[in-house]
Parts: sequence; structure tokens; C-alpha cells
Amino acid sequence: MELKSSQGDLATKTDINSLKIELNSDIQRLEDKINNLRWTLTVVAGIVLTLIKFLP
Repeated sequence: MELKSSQGDLATKTDINSLKIELNSDIQRLEDKINNLRWTLTVVAGIVLTLIKFLP
């Protein structure tokens, strides 16, 4: 009887698959943001280096 009362807290395969899909989506979004940040930092570093080179 104890097991039956706790079964409402168990995850189903569908729950786990939905969570995996959500996590993969979140991971992809974070990877995209990291790549955008990487490009932004590269451009900023290029601008700074160019300014250092050409400014007296």
C-alpha cells in the first residue's frame, strides 16, 4: 500500500522524454548565445587592436 500512494511522484517515460527535449532546446539556445558572444568579443578585440595600432 505504501508503494501505491507514492506512485503519483514517479516520472513516466513520456515525462523523461519531454524533459530531454526541453533540456536539449535549452542547451542549444545557450550554445547559440555563447557563439554570438564569442563573435562579439572577437569583433570588439579586433576594433581595440586596430585603435591601439593607429592611434598615437
